[in-house]
Amino acid sequence: MSKNIKIKLDIAIYFNYIMPLIVILSYLYKPLTGRDMMFCKRKLSVAFCVLLLLFSFSIPSFAANAGKVNINTASVEELVTLNKVGEKYAQRIVEYRETNGLFKKAEDIVNVKGIGPKIWEANKDRIVLE
Repeated sequence: MSKNIKIKLDIAIYFNYIMPLIVILSYLYKPLTGRDMMFCKRKLSVAFCVLLLLFSFSIPSFAANAGKVNINTASVEELVTLNKVGEKYAQRIVEYRETNGLFKKAEDIVNVKGIGPKIWEANKDRIVLE
């Protein structure tokens, strides 16, 4: 995983999960006395609903990163999302594509220097040509 993608993922995790949790916990931390005791259950249920809503909307964005990669059109940044493919191998895939033309079959990725059967097997479900 490239450094830029890892930083973006860390930022997304922070703003989607950690920051809302901090805000909700600070809201709930107030000492509960007298009248506030009545609203404790309401605060907890509202906090739970907000967290559930945040998680339900942010999880699909992470799942999209685990999707298919078109090796005929993907950039280096997209190719590094494949398992066991770093920036060096991703750059080789792009260079191979530029010199030899588009890949005819997904299996042709093993013709790229450094990409062997192990990398192909690890990614064959994610590599597409369309």
